[in-house]
Amino acid sequence: MARNRSSSAPQTAPLTPAETAPQTAPVSADMVTVAYNSPQGMLFTVNGKEILINGNASGLRGKEKGIIPIGRYGYTRIAAADWAAIERVYGSMAIIKNGLMFSEKSKDRAEDRAEERAETRHGREAVDPESTATTEAEGVE
Repeated sequence: MARNRSSSAPQTAPLTPAETAPQTAPVSADMVTVAYNSPQGMLFTVNGKEILINGNASGLRGKEKGIIPIGRYGYTRIAAADWAAIERVYGSMAIIKNGLMFSEKSKDRAEDRAEERAETRHGREAVDPESTATTEAEGVE
């Protein structure tokens, strides 16, 4: 079962600086980059193992303060077979069907696709109190 997980150590390591650099070498056919637009990661259990897909705020893990990115995606490099298993078991989830989570063969392609979806919202963005249409309740202390 997929669970939100924001505070535990990842089973799949976050991308290293070498992996976040522009990819010029051929990309391994057995690996994919999974992009996920959510402030929290998502933990999937497939084939007896847990796979953590990082959300866009995974860089804030362990920090006292930070700003949750809006319209951005977190990136995780995993085995293509693991992604295929996730799609097979959890493919009907709204986050996959609605494009909040997807995979590409390279991080460059995933970033391009994420840029095309920059206006996609996950629904947990911070509220701007100045732009909301709320009014102060009367008679409430």
